[in-house]
Order: sequence, then C-alpha cells, then structure tokens
Amino acid sequence: MPLPHHLQPILDRELDEGEVVRWADTPRYHALRRKLIGNVVTVGIMLVVFTAMWFFLGFFASIDPERSRVDVYVPIGIGIVFLLLGIVGPILVFRDTRHAADNTVYAVTDRRVIILRRKRNGSIREDDYRRDRIAHIARDEHPDGTGSLTLDIADASGRNRHQLAGIADPLAVERLIRTDD
Repeated sequence: MPLPHHLQPILDRELDEGEVVRWADTPRYHALRRKLIGNVVTVGIMLVVFTAMWFFLGFFASIDPERSRVDVYVPIGIGIVFLLLGIVGPILVFRDTRHAADNTVYAVTDRRVIILRRKRNGSIREDDYRRDRIAHIARDEHPDGTGSLTLDIADASGRNRHQLAGIADPLAVERLIRTDD
C-alpha cells in the first residue's frame, strides 16, 4: 500500500544511501481504536463512580442544617467537572489516536526497522532499530488480521520494548524482519 503523500517524503529523507524499503505502511485507525476502547471504558466507569459519589455527598450536605448553601454546591460542582471529563476525555483520546494513525510511518528496510511520527507542531520523531539488535519479537493478532508487533531491542542500556501497533498483517511483517537478505 502506498504511503499518504504527506508521509512519503519524510520516509524518503530518512533512508540512507542504498537502503532498500522492504515494507512501509501506516497504522490502521480502527485497530488502534480497538486497543483504546477497554481503557476508555475503565476510565469512564471510574469517572461515573466519582461523579455519583460527589453528587451523593452533595445531597447529604444539603440536608445538614448546619452547612451553608455554598458548601452544598462544592460537591455538586466537582461532580459536574468529573462528568464533563468523562465526556470530553474520550473525545480527545480518540482524536489523538486518529492523528497518530494518520501521521505515523512504520518501515522495514534491508538494514533496520523505522518508526516515524509527525507531531502536531510539524516536528518529526524518528526511532530506528537495527535488525541485528532485535532480541525478540512478540506478535498480537486479531481475528480481522490486524495486530501489533512488540520488539525487544538489546543494547548497551539493557532491553527496551517498542511497538508497531495497528498494522494490517503482523505475521508478514514479522517474517520480513526475521528474514536476512
């Protein structure tokens, strides 16, 4: 699959002379979104519980005749803030996920694995991993064929993990990384 027009020049500029791209693609938004849904649901449940707790406290504060009216509205106000966070938070998370999917390039060359991310301010974050430094590859596949690869990179500082998430055919990409030409 060809890269989007705004990402191809970024990858081309990154390649060393004579380096051959064996595979390049962008993450699939629906695969990244699927990964986030569980986290968003968990945070949403927590915010609902906190909101209910604050409204409950506000109710009991309102039936206490010794409290002033200002004290009654503090728990209710905080509950409203939690409720708004529960609504706006997931929208922002999914928006950032869309941006990540549209502005990330994964590439496997004959020398290394490259991850390029274009940030909102236009700057580029580049991570590359020489293929001989990859100690282990873990693959996670979904029924639709999408999935992720987690690379354990061995270097002087120990082992680091890096992920290629939301890729269309993780098995084929894993085989490309493992195969020496």
